Amino acid sequence: MLESEDIVRLHRSTEGWAAALWLASVSLEHRDHPGQFIAGFTGSNAAVVDYLVEDVLARQTEDVRGFLLRSSVLAVLNASLCNLICGREDSAAMLRSLEQSHLFLIPLQPEGSGYRYHGMFAEFLRAQLLRQYPDEVPGLHRAAARWFLGQGRPVPAIEHALAAGDVRTALPLLNQHAQALLDQGRMRLLSRWLDPLLERGLLDEHPMLQVVHAWAVCFARGPLAAAPLLERLERRADPDEEVRAHRLAMKPLFMVLTDRTDEATELASALLGALPSHVSFVRGFLEIILANLAMIAGRYHEALRYADAARSRQPEHRSSFNFTLSEAAEAAVDLTQGRLRKALARLRLAVNAGTHDAGRTTNGNAMAGVLLAEALFEADQLDQAERLLAVYIPLIRHVGIPDQLILAHVVMARIAQDQGDADHALQLLAELEHLGHRDGLPRVVAGARLERVRMLVTEGRLGRARAEIDHCGDKALWARVSRSSLRANEVETLALAHARWAVQAGHAAEVVAELRAEVDAAERAQRERRAMTLRLVLAQAQYKLGERNRAMRVLAKAVCFGAAEGYVRAFLVEGPLLLVMLQELRSGPTDLLDADGGAPIAFLDRLLRAPVAPLPPPAVAGAATPSASAIDALTKKELQVLRLVAEGLSNDQIGERMFVAETTIRTHLRNINVKLDTRNRMEAVQVARRAGWLA
Repeated sequence: MLESEDIVRLHRSTEGWAAALWLASVSLEHRDHPGQFIAGFTGSNAAVVDYLVEDVLARQTEDVRGFLLRSSVLAVLNASLCNLICGREDSAAMLRSLEQSHLFLIPLQPEGSGYRYHGMFAEFLRAQLLRQYPDEVPGLHRAAARWFLGQGRPVPAIEHALAAGDVRTALPLLNQHAQALLDQGRMRLLSRWLDPLLERGLLDEHPMLQVVHAWAVCFARGPLAAAPLLERLERRADPDEEVRAHRLAMKPLFMVLTDRTDEATELASALLGALPSHVSFVRGFLEIILANLAMIAGRYHEALRYADAARSRQPEHRSSFNFTLSEAAEAAVDLTQGRLRKALARLRLAVNAGTHDAGRTTNGNAMAGVLLAEALFEADQLDQAERLLAVYIPLIRHVGIPDQLILAHVVMARIAQDQGDADHALQLLAELEHLGHRDGLPRVVAGARLERVRMLVTEGRLGRARAEIDHCGDKALWARVSRSSLRANEVETLALAHARWAVQAGHAAEVVAELRAEVDAAERAQRERRAMTLRLVLAQAQYKLGERNRAMRVLAKAVCFGAAEGYVRAFLVEGPLLLVMLQELRSGPTDLLDADGGAPIAFLDRLLRAPVAPLPPPAVAGAATPSASAIDALTKKELQVLRLVAEGLSNDQIGERMFVAETTIRTHLRNINVKLDTRNRMEAVQVARRAGWLA
């Protein structure tokens, strides 16, 4: 069974080519790791090569084969350029003939003035060219570089100059254009170009290119990969004012990307105040960092002011990368304050910035793209969210931005759960937890565990949920999170996870007051999205306690807010009890929902079209109810411990009776509480007595 990400990757690499898909399916039949095979399934795959050599290339004339091989060095084919590098004058006729012969030639414009080869076919042709005519390859690239320079197109000129090994041509062009490409967010392109030049020592005399390289690597592969580059720049301590400004600005960025936001604010503010006015990219970027830090601190007006300042210079400096990030920063404020419709519009604009260039559809947009996927999920546009995440999850796994990592994996896991694929959902959360451990990001680890808690609670697996809560992070972590408005934890916190569990486990009375206080605090802080979910959990707690009228009033307020902004999934992810309550609200008097011309009632009808899962077995307030198989889950020693607890013995006394250490008895008691879904030894004894195990 292929994962959705593998299917998307395979379709993208084959571009829907039926023969390649068939060859891939044959090759996949007996493979244990299909994802690894798909990642490497290209035009150099043996099955693809054999097919193309025997069924395509061998059937062409020598003239056509020569044209195909030599023109394969070009990403875009037009008659003038093909004439130059192939040494002929009839390329226009040749291209028309190839198109009519269906030889993997794809027109780029309706009028047929430009073409490209199918990706796998182009890769195959380039490999054959290198094998048959290796001495010609540098000259073909040099000719193409000269042609593009004459056309005033530096990017393909640099590409071909580097492919030719012509560093004398490439380096001056890079010095001239690298900062503009950085402004445009061409991070992966820049890192791909500059990586080998740095390794060969060719950037030693070009400090600004080293700066651009460090930025590009940070956004393409993450702060851990970029850290050695920043250290190298600091050791060099170049006196140039602009180089120094870039180098210093990377420090608060690294702090933000490694979840050290408390340290970043003061440093970023000081740097912005001392920054030379002409270093526009750095100034805009520091303003975006400060916008995000202000939002995290709950200073939303300040966040919007910084985002506006960064955006206001865009017409002058044409920095689409900073434009994307400033739009994303403002959209994050919109999401926090519950303005889902406005956030969707802004994020679509941010993600589409610069996509007129086919090479830039995802460059620099991962942060905005993940936020857009989150907003689309909230609005119940699951297919669009899933398509976006299939593109962005592989990118952000390399970069390791904490909030984007958590949001992307949690949203994708919720989509998988909605599709009935619980195994895939759990795999995504396991991968998220691994990434948190890999990059030393405890909040990422905790984010994966919190989502498992939510899944377990909605499935009624309360014992396992309780055990998972105990491993969701330390108090210091959650104390820091509670003081902040972090995007991935705007709603999902340890306190909320515990409240969800308590409501379903029969301990609603213990969390009602805290939930009310949290709702009030969220409203005072203008965190309306958080307030909505807290109301949903509070309403369930009141319902469990028999306070039906209060529960319906609280629920109705959440429904009215959700209807106004289009929040659908916030209701559906809370589980079956909430759907039962929504049905009761819909079938009762409508006076609580008389707003906005009946929009809340229409919204309720939409929510209730979702299938209602069966409710988990009810929990009795004050004592858990064991399942019939719970006694089978207890070991003989655990049953013996439980009987001795019932006799009133302490842990030390039980240890002496059983000839084991007191710490072993504590371990047995923890296991008993997990298996019986109880909170302490006395509650476990009550459950055991009710079930007749201690008779």
